Amino acid sequence: MMNRSNLLYTVGAIALTGWFIWSLVADKPTTYDPITHCQVGNAQPTITVLIDPSTPFAGLQQVQFQRFTAYLQQALPENARLSLYRLEESVAIPPTPVLSVCYPSKLERGLGSVQKKASKAFQAEFTAAMKGFSKTKEEATSPLLEGIYAVAHSIVWTDKGAELIIFGDLLQNSHLLSNYGKKPYLPSFKAFYARQKSYLDSHKLDLKNVTVTIFQLTNAPLSSQQQMEKSQQFWADYFRFNTASTVRFCSLDDHAQPHCVTAEEREA
Repeated sequence: MMNRSNLLYTVGAIALTGWFIWSLVADKPTTYDPITHCQVGNAQPTITVLIDPSTPFAGLQQVQFQRFTAYLQQALPENARLSLYRLEESVAIPPTPVLSVCYPSKLERGLGSVQKKASKAFQAEFTAAMKGFSKTKEEATSPLLEGIYAVAHSIVWTDKGAELIIFGDLLQNSHLLSNYGKKPYLPSFKAFYARQKSYLDSHKLDLKNVTVTIFQLTNAPLSSQQQMEKSQQFWADYFRFNTASTVRFCSLDDHAQPHCVTAEEREA
């Protein structure tokens, strides 16, 4: 039988060993992948952004895009993997991101020049990628439904912190559905599902751990086609059909910071 002094010695030795191992781990500097700037060995929240520049940004839209750029960088969680996609006329599966890198942590101990180098590289790559969205020409089609599916289907979503962000006027224009024309057609999602049941069922997404955040641009020349209220209801129902955990609509028109409401708050 172990006596009291031996028991105390054993417990103390175990505690000291545990503290020593913890201190080695705690004091070990974080390392960064030189290509992605992600913390090596740590999981990254998944932040995926689909930008629709099919109607070139100008005037108020350009201001909104600049605000969105500032917001996006400010709102990124540390070590989040940011993947930026451009909506293309021809949708590829899987699509190729314009940029896919991590936002380096600002609060790690013992990083010094390593952290500064990663942060500087991220800033340069992010700025260049976002500037590229301003240099666009008018596109003949805007296959938003197809683009959302291609992007969301190709992403391995994390269990926590996953977000799909969509930035554009939300005008769909393809063989599936067109919001353009002399008589703009923006059906309810229920009516659209009745017409395109086969496509929607076969292209259903698993977004149960994903927050969908939509920044809908005001497109004044196409206001009759846009129909903001009907459009937002359509997309809220579309993402609910695809099991999104939360759907938010955000405005950048009159706010330095975005004003966001959930689909449920909007419908209340």
